[in-house]
Amino acid sequence: NEKYCQYVKERKSLFFDGSSYSQEKCLLAVRKAQEIDASETIISSSIHKIKQLQLTGDSNGNYLANIYIEGSQNGSYNLSIALYDTSGKLINQLHQEVITLGQVNQNLVRSINPKNELIKDFGQQYYDSIKGQSFIVRVELELLIDDYHMKKYNVPSLSDDSLKSMVEQTINLD
Repeated sequence: NEKYCQYVKERKSLFFDGSSYSQEKCLLAVRKAQEIDASETIISSSIHKIKQLQLTGDSNGNYLANIYIEGSQNGSYNLSIALYDTSGKLINQLHQEVITLGQVNQNLVRSINPKNELIKDFGQQYYDSIKGQSFIVRVELELLIDDYHMKKYNVPSLSDDSLKSMVEQTINLD
């Protein structure tokens, strides 16, 4: 706080001039700290969001998920891809990772195979019983912030919705 700098006394002695402890040095230090805090502030409009999802599949049940992301907030983000039924019930987590995004828009490509994941986790009989039905692939991207940064950057003023984004696309399991 700049107002406290007025109380800084510059003391001189035979062995040092005291300029390290002066009102000017105090003001410089305060301004530098304010610049650093301002550059690290989280602005909800700059948080990376998923702009578009494009799924392309093949006859073996493999899908390429092209995820188009825009935003400029540096940080770690949780990227998750999950399979839901048409009522919105979670069926299976297909992919999850923590990624680092910078100040440029990015396009991510991830490979998923809902068929293999369902057979692995629930068995062939389960897959055969749901084969041919429509399902929703949901991709979510969320900025990860620890408690220290939540307080430092006043993140509690941001809603959970502003920290994450989500897109969905329907697929048929064959």
